[in-house]
Amino acid sequence: MLEFADALEKLKQATLPYQQTEVETLSLSMLVGRVLAEDIRSTINVPPADNSAMDGYAIHTSSVSALPTTLNVSQKIAAGSKPAQLAPGTAARIFTGANIPKGANCVVIQENCDSDATTVTLNSGVSERGNIRKLGQDIKSNEIIFNKGRRVKAQDIGLLASIGIQSALVYKRIRVAILSTGNELIQPGNALKEGQIYDSNRPMVETICRELCCDISASIHIQDNLKITTDALTQLSKTSDMIISCGGVSVGDEDHLKQAVSNIGALALWKVKIKPGKPIAFGEISRDKQKPCLFLGLPGNPVSAFVTLHLFGKLVISVMQGMSKNITSEFEYKADFTTTGNNKRPEFLRVKCTQNGLTPYSNQSSGVLSSVCWADALAFIPENTAINEGDTLKVYPI
Repeated sequence: MLEFADALEKLKQATLPYQQTEVETLSLSMLVGRVLAEDIRSTINVPPADNSAMDGYAIHTSSVSALPTTLNVSQKIAAGSKPAQLAPGTAARIFTGANIPKGANCVVIQENCDSDATTVTLNSGVSERGNIRKLGQDIKSNEIIFNKGRRVKAQDIGLLASIGIQSALVYKRIRVAILSTGNELIQPGNALKEGQIYDSNRPMVETICRELCCDISASIHIQDNLKITTDALTQLSKTSDMIISCGGVSVGDEDHLKQAVSNIGALALWKVKIKPGKPIAFGEISRDKQKPCLFLGLPGNPVSAFVTLHLFGKLVISVMQGMSKNITSEFEYKADFTTTGNNKRPEFLRVKCTQNGLTPYSNQSSGVLSSVCWADALAFIPENTAINEGDTLKVYPI
């Protein structure tokens, strides 16, 4: 069995040859979640000129020898207007975002002033460059603001708009097929019979893939049968870049996916030393005269499927989509619990990040899907490691 870190690196390296190379240009409103296929460089400064950070009065500090000082108000400057040069020894009424007039080097906020219709008395807060946003303070002209390989976030859209970007080049979506196996599974909406359960993994995996901007080429459920499994993988591989399965990758008599993939392709990874999620499989399905279709086999237990898709599946999908950095996010947080250290494999506990630290869900069984709805992170516990309150743990947000 591979260690967790080794499995991540192996999956990344094995996926790199399958990175998407086809690109398309999308408008600004369609970019969220997509991966940039080009560096984005600004052609302007942001802000484009020195401007006021506050409502107040623009002055030159040489006009103030002592406080309080009273000056005549020579003009009023609103955001979007063009100011005249500041007359020496005067003040300009100015509003947030308005350009600083030539001859001014300070904005005194209105709370530090007393004013009437024609004059202003400055009581405090006079300092050179005070309350002035400098030209290019946020972004400088010709600066690269986003690198190729970045997944665009909602806040990125605002920054792109601030430099006048209307569209960008991104990698095309990858096509993912979802396959669930199990004679016991039926679809929501049908009445349960004895021995049956609802297929919860397939819609969950499908939704996560859609959130990652994948095109779902197919989403099917099949019975536990080697020929049916082999035929399904063969057909799905013809219209997909990747197949993600749920269940059927363990060592039971009715677990046929491992054998089926080996029959028509090759497995590069099987089993990772973690809990939950040990029986995960990764490989490829060969297609004559075509690029092979990648295969990721998730365990059948719902929590195991979610955890392995989150830790491994998102990595594979992101690399395929052209991402190159910051694919697996993590941070450190202190524990607000204790463990005995009897864990034989590294564990990912479902936890909530609270003011007091990490709080684990009361039932860590791999069948308790409600735990991942309650939790906001997975806390990594190394094998045979006792945790005490206050210990710092590596955490993966979900």
